[in-house]
Amino acid sequence: MKKTFQWLSAMALIVMGACMSVACSSDSDGGGGGTPDNSKLVGTWIVQSVLPTDGPRVDSEMTFKADGTFTQGRDQGTYTYDSSKGTFTAKINGMTMQGSFRVDGDFCTGSVVVTSEGRTRTYTITLKKKDSGGGEEVVIDERMVGNWIIMRDEGDPAAEGKTLTFKADGTWVIANYQSGKCTSETKGDGRIVFNIFDDEGNQMTSGKLVVVSGGNVLTGEYGVVRIKAKTRGSDDKDKFGIVLKRPNYTYPSANNSIKGRWEMTECNIPGSPVGSIFVFGEAPELYIEGDPHIDSYSITYTNVGGKVGGELTMTLDNGPEISGSFTIDGATVTLTGTASMEGQSMPVTAKLYKQ
Repeated sequence: MKKTFQWLSAMALIVMGACMSVACSSDSDGGGGGTPDNSKLVGTWIVQSVLPTDGPRVDSEMTFKADGTFTQGRDQGTYTYDSSKGTFTAKINGMTMQGSFRVDGDFCTGSVVVTSEGRTRTYTITLKKKDSGGGEEVVIDERMVGNWIIMRDEGDPAAEGKTLTFKADGTWVIANYQSGKCTSETKGDGRIVFNIFDDEGNQMTSGKLVVVSGGNVLTGEYGVVRIKAKTRGSDDKDKFGIVLKRPNYTYPSANNSIKGRWEMTECNIPGSPVGSIFVFGEAPELYIEGDPHIDSYSITYTNVGGKVGGELTMTLDNGPEISGSFTIDGATVTLTGTASMEGQSMPVTAKLYKQ
C-alpha cells in the first residue's frame, strides 16, 4: 500500500509541476532564459480527471510552495520547471518524473510519463486551481440521468435488482446500499465513458457503456479500481459486464420470432461467447449484454419443415459475422452456417435459448 501511495503522489507532483511550467511560459515576457519563476505554481490545486484511473485520486489536493517544495498528505517532494519550454522534472520518494502540459485559464491538461523500478506508464490529467470558481462543476452524459434497474453486474451480483439513480448534479445513489459521485462523457462513437466515485471521493470504477433500446438500456463493462485492489487482488485490467434498464421498459418478445433475450448455449467457434445474452430488437438492433459495442442483424423468415425458420446474419462489432439458416423450436434457436472474420471463415453451429 505504501508503494502505491508513493506512486500516486509522484503522479500528482509531476502533473502539477508540468502544468505550472506551461502557465509561466504563457505569461513570460522574455520567452526563455533567466531564473525560472514559480509564482504561478504556488498554491493549492485539485485533480479533476485522470486516465488511466490508477493515477492521482480525483478531488485530491496538492500544495506547492515558492521554495520549490510541495506536499500531498504526509508526503513531501521537490520540483523545478522551465517556463520557456514547458518541461519539468520532479522528485518524490526516490522517483524522478518528466512531462509537458498546456494551461488554459484555471485549467491545465497534458500528459506525463512516470518510470519507477523499471515500469513506465503514461497518464493524461486535468487540474483546476482551488477557489478559482466553478469548482463543483461536473460533466455527466444526460442519457445516464434518471432511475435504472441493475439487471446484471458481474463485479457485484448483490447489486442486481436494485435501483440505481444518476442525478444531473453528478451524484448517484443505490438506496440503502451505496452512493457517491459520477462523471461521464460521450465519445465520437456514441459510447459513454464514465467514472464512479464513493462519498469520500475515492474512485471505485471506470468503464464504457452503449445506449440501446431507444435509450431504455445501458450495457457495457467496467473495471474495479479500489475495491478490486483491496479485496480481489486481481489485475486492474479485469473487466466486468453491467446492464442497466429503465424501470418501466419491457424487453421485446414475440412467439416464433427472434425478438427478445437469448442465451448462446452452444457454439463450435473457438473463444465463442457461449453463456452470453444476445438481445434482438427491431432489426437491425442487436447487442450482447455486458459488451460496450453495438452489433446488428438481418433476418428472413420462412417455413422450414413445419417450423419457423429462415436466414439469419449477426454482425458483431468486436467479433465475427455469423450467418446461416436457422429454425425456431419453442424456446430454442438452432443456427447452421459460417463464421467469417478478417478474410477467414469456418463452419459454425450454434444454439440460443430464450430467456
